[in-house]
Amino acid sequence: MQRPAFLVAARTANNPRSGIREIFTLANDKAARGETVYKLMIGVPDVKTPDTVIDGTIAALKEQKTQYTANAGIAELREAIARQVNNAHGLSVEADQVIVVPGAMAGLLFANLTIDPGNRILVPTPGYPNYKMQAGLTGLELLHYRLGIQNEFQPDLDELESLLDSAGAPIGAILINTPGNPTGTVFNEETIIGIARLAEKHGVRIISDEVYKDIILDAGLEHISPAKYAPDLTLLVGALSKKYSMTGMRVGFLIVPKHAIKDTEVLGEATISCAPSICQWGGVAALEGDQSQVEGYDAQYRQRRDAIVEILAAADMNFTRPNGAFYLMVDIGDAGLSSRDFALRLLEEKGVGVAFGSDFGPIDPEHPLYAECDRLVRIAFCSGSMDELRVGTERLCEFYREQCA
Repeated sequence: MQRPAFLVAARTANNPRSGIREIFTLANDKAARGETVYKLMIGVPDVKTPDTVIDGTIAALKEQKTQYTANAGIAELREAIARQVNNAHGLSVEADQVIVVPGAMAGLLFANLTIDPGNRILVPTPGYPNYKMQAGLTGLELLHYRLGIQNEFQPDLDELESLLDSAGAPIGAILINTPGNPTGTVFNEETIIGIARLAEKHGVRIISDEVYKDIILDAGLEHISPAKYAPDLTLLVGALSKKYSMTGMRVGFLIVPKHAIKDTEVLGEATISCAPSICQWGGVAALEGDQSQVEGYDAQYRQRRDAIVEILAAADMNFTRPNGAFYLMVDIGDAGLSSRDFALRLLEEKGVGVAFGSDFGPIDPEHPLYAECDRLVRIAFCSGSMDELRVGTERLCEFYREQCA
């Protein structure tokens, strides 16, 4: 065997791949063959990018705003983001605390890079698969905390404290995600206050992934950020991607405590230079422009959620009704299949694509939380017509019944 010219670093080569992308690719291949596919597996909104965003981006192009910006982003966007989080969520953020990045993934990476390698990071389980990937790349050790379907995917504060007390290696951060992907759960205020107090007691930072903070599905429900209660310990990650249906424009942000501004800003200089200039101006237009178009999107997500919930309830499926974002987890554990096999066969036999639950769990199948995640599949209801969502959900229930028979 010929020896390779070089070996890719283990932290890169051994990084887990996304199971969501596996199903997405197979579903696209199936559709390319002319077969009908109901794509309920990926969180890409199909609503239009608002006209204000398109117009603002085109205007920036015509005005030749195509050069480098400051590493932390244009002042107009940083100010607009600070105003939005302050007005919407009761924070006291100043513009110089905002670092504009090319998507929330860069914001999460920057937050991880504020932690010394070898430290542990507490991550929600089930949780967004890229948390595992980034921890591996940045030399952090994962410590999983449970989000159980029996508790509507709210964390158990006593369990969190127990993990903090018995961690062994230093704890670098508690990572939270609310509203959650893949759960659709909005952490309640009691939980957020509890996490803030634990962070203060143990002297650890909070990395708060709030990408879906402005997609709340139930009237009277409010998104609460830990930055409201522990501003000096919270690294807040957000983006305009989901709310404004502009995922490909890559406009995200990281809000850092005042004492960390100087040391965190250098990460942009060392890695990305800056977020795309014209997209930053599109972001200004998104936040400062007419909001009526995006306000209608929330109503669409709510209608889609309600339609899926009605079908699942009628089929007596075990699930938790989501109240934020556009995801829902369904328990398929009694089907006698791993979640991956369930998803693969559901796609092959019924033409329905869903994300399998083990992808949102620990890498190690022997970890006690792996089995819990492996009982679940995730439905994304941010795209497709109402008929497609209904048929896809009905076929999932039908396939589940067939396996349980």
